Amino acid sequence: MLIGSCRLIPLTDHYRLWPLWGLSRPVQRTFSSFQSLISILILRSFSVIDPLYPPERQQVYLDVAQPRALIIIEKATQEAGPLDAKVQAFIKSQLNLRTTIPSLMLQGDGSLLSGIHDNGKDVFTIVPEDAVAGPQVIIEPDDTPTLSFTSGSEGNPKSVAGRHYSLPKYFPWMSRRFGLSENDRFTMLSGISHDPVQRDLFTPLFLGATLLIPAKEDIMHEKLAKWMRRENATVSHLTPAMGQILVVGASTTIPSFHHVFFVGDLLLKRDCRKLQDLAPNVSIICMYGTTETQRSVSYYEIPSKTSDPNYLDKIPDVIPAGTGMQDVQLLVVNREDKTKQCGIDEVGEIYVRAGGLAEGYLGQPELNKQKFVMNWFVPADRWLEKEKQQAVNSDKEPWRKTFKIRDRMYKTGDLGKYSKDGNVVVLGRADDQVKIRGFRIELGEIDTHLSRHELVRENVTLVRRDKDEERTLVSYYVPEIAKFKAWLKQNGKPEHNLNPNDTSMVGLLKQFEALWYELRKYLETKLPSYAVPTVLVPLTKMPLTPNGKGRFVRCRQHDYHLTRDDS
Repeated sequence: MLIGSCRLIPLTDHYRLWPLWGLSRPVQRTFSSFQSLISILILRSFSVIDPLYPPERQQVYLDVAQPRALIIIEKATQEAGPLDAKVQAFIKSQLNLRTTIPSLMLQGDGSLLSGIHDNGKDVFTIVPEDAVAGPQVIIEPDDTPTLSFTSGSEGNPKSVAGRHYSLPKYFPWMSRRFGLSENDRFTMLSGISHDPVQRDLFTPLFLGATLLIPAKEDIMHEKLAKWMRRENATVSHLTPAMGQILVVGASTTIPSFHHVFFVGDLLLKRDCRKLQDLAPNVSIICMYGTTETQRSVSYYEIPSKTSDPNYLDKIPDVIPAGTGMQDVQLLVVNREDKTKQCGIDEVGEIYVRAGGLAEGYLGQPELNKQKFVMNWFVPADRWLEKEKQQAVNSDKEPWRKTFKIRDRMYKTGDLGKYSKDGNVVVLGRADDQVKIRGFRIELGEIDTHLSRHELVRENVTLVRRDKDEERTLVSYYVPEIAKFKAWLKQNGKPEHNLNPNDTSMVGLLKQFEALWYELRKYLETKLPSYAVPTVLVPLTKMPLTPNGKGRFVRCRQHDYHLTRDDS
């Protein structure tokens, strides 16, 4: 990878792709995609457009980023087609590009072609003398090399500017803590436009380890485990949803796995158990972090099944976020009095205190003031002496003369609590608390109980409008089919209603009618009556975003204006 990238770096410098944002348009995980990302990163900054997103969303990303260069991966064009006409028109009318590489292609000898021709030759084959040297760009810790997008209010995505300082911050500590080395073989499963791709890409590069990139067809329920076993994968980073894809339908074990890191959503004990049945030698690390923290910032380790077969029996159903990584604090702050931290089992809002936080939201100073706050638990002048010492020892690193220590916290919007063992437990979003008919209801509490039922594989609860426009609770769930069949037989109920070919809404409701009654009865023993969902909707699978997370908003396609009696 680095050979091709090193050839691209001086060329992109010569053609003036720096110093502002460059955007790459890859369709999936490819060698050329990573070359373009590394090259732009060394020059200054990059962001990625995923062609799987709608054209309107791509235009929003372009408008926010205002890139000065655009690199189009030829393989993306081959597999996803050219840029949508609307996007092309937007680029032409609204952006001021310095240059475009219309068709970046990797050749068998490691050389690159640009798709731009001069006198019949690709310009990347004509290397000017002044393009031999590396780029004359000074990079400082607080420079922003990445622009990542995350969901925002009113449907408008927020753009998070990441810092160079944060990219490699935790690599040395993680390699020591978890025994990662140049002998490891890392899988590359993050979506190319999802910010964890930075972790998936740069961790093995930092260690000098091997990066395994699966073909598109290998990321399938029954094929993913086979691919990992065939490639002797040892380390993987997964979202809980991607973990489901790995374990469901797997027909082989993965004995080479020794660490799997989960981040992106709540991790459940049942999913850990399934993974360790598949890979008995794997230690599972549940991590916590957001796009705004730029990296995962806490961890909770579950030892392998081989070393401690009964460990999962001793812990709660929802895996804790754990404790902070090196020089990171997870603070649970009282929501009524922010000067106080919460006591054990007292629910508050989670703040992340870390030196590696992102710079902030691009172009949203007011939101930055709300979310990226100075630490009020220590005196404001605490770091002044250290800054003076830093400036004195700045001969070899000139950036230290101007670098300012910022003791900041990120207000996550997540609810959590301290457990007795000192770990932080995430309980859900602060905005997951809803009020229906005057009752305050925590959606996360409903989901936790529903996820504990043995016949439920995945689930999420949302607030919807019924036919009278009244707010009502709707739980979407994916049944455990094999266990459901066994349950029907055990309870003397007929199986003739099950039809795997009928995935329509009415068909699924009829097939799982018995399960509807079972789940309602179960939830009535766990929740007050006002918190029991009115409607439970069976799905064949939970919709996912291109980033591998649950796209719960997509469940709206299953909305319907029926009460239970109507069905």
